[in-house]
This record gives sequence, C-alpha cells and structure tokens, in this order.
Amino acid sequence: MKPMYYGIPFSPQATLTDTIGAADTIIKVSDVSAFPDAPNYATIGTDEGGETILYTAKTANALSGCTRGVEGSAKSWNAGELIGRNYTAADHAAMIDNIKDAAKTAEADGVTFDDGETFQEKYNSGELKGGRGDRGEQGRTALRPCRTRASSSPATGISSPPTRTATAPIPPP
Repeated sequence: MKPMYYGIPFSPQATLTDTIGAADTIIKVSDVSAFPDAPNYATIGTDEGGETILYTAKTANALSGCTRGVEGSAKSWNAGELIGRNYTAADHAAMIDNIKDAAKTAEADGVTFDDGETFQEKYNSGELKGGRGDRGEQGRTALRPCRTRASSSPATGISSPPTRTATAPIPPP
C-alpha cells in the first residue's frame, strides 16, 4: 500500500518567511501549526506553477527533511508565498491505488474452500503453491464451476469483480 497523509480541515495556509532555492530542504513558514505532523505533503504556490513537497519533520518554525518537486518542479520561491497542506494529485493517486490493492485482496478473499478458509488464508499459510498455470507440488488443485456475484459500491461507483465460492475440488485425473 502507498503511504497516505492526513490533512487539516479547511486547509489552513501559511507563508514562506524566507526566500528558498530549488535545492533547499528546510523551509521556514509563518505558522507551523498549519501543517499536520510529519511525514506529509505541503504545496507552495496556488496554481499550475505550484510545487508539492514532502517534509519529514517539523521544527518550531520550519518544515525540514524536504523532498522538493514531488509534483511540479523544484524551484526558487520568494518570502511571502503561500504554502499549505492542500489535497494533491499524489494524495488522489495513492488513494486510488490503495483502493485497487484492497479490492484485489477482497477478490482473493472471496474464494472460500470447503473447509471455510479463503484463498488468501490458504495462500498466506503456504498451502497453495506455484504461480498461475503452475500445478506445482499440489498437482491438480482446481475447483468445480462456482457461482459468481458481481457487486458495486453505490457510494464510490467502483465495481468489484465477481466473487466465487468453491463447491468442491475436482478429483485428480
């Protein structure tokens, strides 16, 4: 899962108290309380020319350990420029990727064997071996046709793949 960072309601803004260069990793701000605990993102500027940074620590008056140009290009900024913890494309991409990863896990958890264990539980315990199409040490470990059920979340509109419930193993040839 990709890291996701907290925000602060209503995205309070601060200003840069010193001019910074493109390589600076310590950024002094007018109000450090406008930023959530580290690590986290901050955005300098207010339009397409802005820059998102990742800070790894906060001091009494600065964000430090900064990775510059997470989004946009690292560049020089003048004192007085707005900086804040705004929702970013990086936040959105991490959320979407994490939802997709969770859906894959949920899909794997949707297969239930006769003993009540899910595919994921059997896989995690090492009972299932080999990659896709590889019969491995298990020989012919397959399932008879099963019922499927597709679903979607009305809140997100994201459709999930059909879930499958195994009825019985196919006997070896």
